[in-house]
Amino acid sequence: QGQGAALRYASDELRSDREVVLAAIVGTPSALQYAAPELRDDEDVVSAAMKVKSSAICHASEGLRADRALITCALLESTHAEMRRIWPTISAALKNDEDLLVLAVRVGLPKFGAWVYSQAGNFLKSKITLEHLQLTAASLLACPGEQAPVLSLALSHIPKHFEDENSP
Repeated sequence: QGQGAALRYASDELRSDREVVLAAIVGTPSALQYAAPELRDDEDVVSAAMKVKSSAICHASEGLRADRALITCALLESTHAEMRRIWPTISAALKNDEDLLVLAVRVGLPKFGAWVYSQAGNFLKSKITLEHLQLTAASLLACPGEQAPVLSLALSHIPKHFEDENSP
């Protein structure tokens, strides 16, 4: 970790100082977790940390982890490891938002199909519709590249999960 981790040991006064926190998160975006609550609720401060590492949203206030625009940005910019950290920390309302779930599938499958495949049941339990997934699948499979076999495998199992979870 960079020198920003020193914020952990800083006084409350320094943790509340916007300039100190901004300097800390440039080198260590996870230092946001040690910032004063009002700065973890400051969209500009959180956005600055997210520019360095999108998973910094995990250390934002509960309110900002429910902000659709910030979460969308974080998902679009995330790596596999970052998305695995981000998803559990977002608000329940956003986890159940069909459009955001479709975005997660759309972004997730090309980057890390195996993880999204393993989460298909969770996505479906969150009330994403089979129709949304099929539309997403159609657009994803139209993309060229070596991910096509992974996408096909993952998407071929989604209807089975859907039927299993929603059987009478």
